[in-house]
Amino acid sequence: MTQSALLYLVARTTFNSVKHRLARLKQPRYLLPTLAGLAYFWFVFGMPGLGRGTRAPEVADFAPTIRALAGAGLLFFTVTGWILAPNHATLMMSEAEVMQLCTSPLTRAQIIRYRWLRAQPATLFMALVAGVLALKREELNAIFAALGTWLIVNVMFLNGIAAALFAGKLKSLGVRGLSLRIPGIMLALAVAAAFAPNFTPPPSLRQFREIPDWLSHLFNDGLAGALLWPLRQLAQMPAATDWPEFAVGAGVALAMMLGFDQLATRLNTPFEESALDLAQNVGRRLEAFRRGGMSSMKLAQIQTVKPSRLRLAEQGPVWRAMLWKALVGQTRGVSARLLFPLLGLAILFGVIVFSSDRPEVVDVMVISTFSVLTIMLVIAGPQMLRNDLRSELHRLDYLKSLPLRGRDILRGEVYGSALLVGAALVGIVTAAMLLIRTTEGLHAAWRITIIATSASFLPPVAAMSFAIENGAAVLMPSWVAQAPGSGGVELMGRNMLMAFLRLILLSLLLAIPGSAAAVLVAVGVLVAPSGLAAAMALVFAGGVAGGLLTLLEVEVLLRFFGRRFETLDPSLENM
Repeated sequence: MTQSALLYLVARTTFNSVKHRLARLKQPRYLLPTLAGLAYFWFVFGMPGLGRGTRAPEVADFAPTIRALAGAGLLFFTVTGWILAPNHATLMMSEAEVMQLCTSPLTRAQIIRYRWLRAQPATLFMALVAGVLALKREELNAIFAALGTWLIVNVMFLNGIAAALFAGKLKSLGVRGLSLRIPGIMLALAVAAAFAPNFTPPPSLRQFREIPDWLSHLFNDGLAGALLWPLRQLAQMPAATDWPEFAVGAGVALAMMLGFDQLATRLNTPFEESALDLAQNVGRRLEAFRRGGMSSMKLAQIQTVKPSRLRLAEQGPVWRAMLWKALVGQTRGVSARLLFPLLGLAILFGVIVFSSDRPEVVDVMVISTFSVLTIMLVIAGPQMLRNDLRSELHRLDYLKSLPLRGRDILRGEVYGSALLVGAALVGIVTAAMLLIRTTEGLHAAWRITIIATSASFLPPVAAMSFAIENGAAVLMPSWVAQAPGSGGVELMGRNMLMAFLRLILLSLLLAIPGSAAAVLVAVGVLVAPSGLAAAMALVFAGGVAGGLLTLLEVEVLLRFFGRRFETLDPSLENM
């Protein structure tokens, strides 16, 4: 009877969620993104005429290697789940589920199995997507792909539950700190010990054909091969060609699911209070993410607020107060620990660049890589840093009560974020100039000129991008404000439409400044042989002219959007 009630609860919750999503499609703010997302999905995965793909001979040759790598990937995620389990050593549920289930006459094992049932709609959707993707490949079976994906996702999900509840059991026994990670670390060391006898120096890139043999020896021989055998069976299920092959992987998956289920339910971990704390914490973070993206979610995690090192002058233009607020908000969510992975990647990239014996090839790679990074940051920067007016739409009453003009509020919000992105853009250009090894025609003076030119032009471009985003928040606040529960196809379509509109507006607005800068830069390059100083001056003047014209356009936009902000009535925007 109890299991039937839990099944009914899951079924009704899923049905009501789908019904709610379908009902709100009557509103354009939900209908248009959903249609755009479905159109994209249909174009990429199901458009008639694209045909079913066939496997290239090269891919077929590497199929065993791909399966071995897939098995190693599943092993990595399994071990990582145990290492990171102390970060959330409880059962993850919503606050409503905790209050409802933990006060009901249910055993902990029943609540754990309900949590697994609650995840099934999402896993079934992933399986459906895998089956649709398999229809595009002639050598894949859609049924095997869907069922195999469903089993793999469930194995990883139950592994995560077992690891979290095991860590929670250790916490209930008084284990604290680094000691909680000892089981995961010991598991990782055991895996490393199994692979160590098979490890040999990898072949170079010139010995490309020897890489499959090297990987086969590393993953398939000795104890490592025995350790990876169950996970290889899991990984090959979506690509199985017959029922016996699929049945082996399915048997392994069911055995692993049963084992993780028994471990999780027999631990009898007291998770009620910790599950409520985690649910409340996750709820705060999700609400912050809905309002302001990753940066706002980082701010929601801060437990103690430290004084900011940025100082606000007692006197000055009033818009600087908003700029100071925006800078403090953007920088509070940034941890110094994030710099270490970036520094490690930069060092690795530098070692690759300076150890190569083909500088001309490396220079092309550096220029192309950093150009793509620059373009991506200009386009995606406003999406990564949303701690501006877009994250404060729910506080419009408060913002409108401030003794500030609309353009002053927008100016501070826009320039505060643009300063950070602009500094990052100049840093990318500086890094590229330092890494380029060719000295012919690009000596130190030219590199300094290029850096200075980028410093005068790229930050205004970033300001233009943020002005467009904040202007959209003023013109269409109900569209920009993401509704609770938005996700999936709807969120993908919303992001696609906003990115498309942003690119069009950014291209149109940058046409005049970009043309002026390009003309001066081109003249400077043409006169370079006759006069180096004059050429560099013209190139720098092009950057300055383009930057000033862009800032002029930004100010015009801020004045226009500021007037709209002053007449905005939150009660009429259906937010």
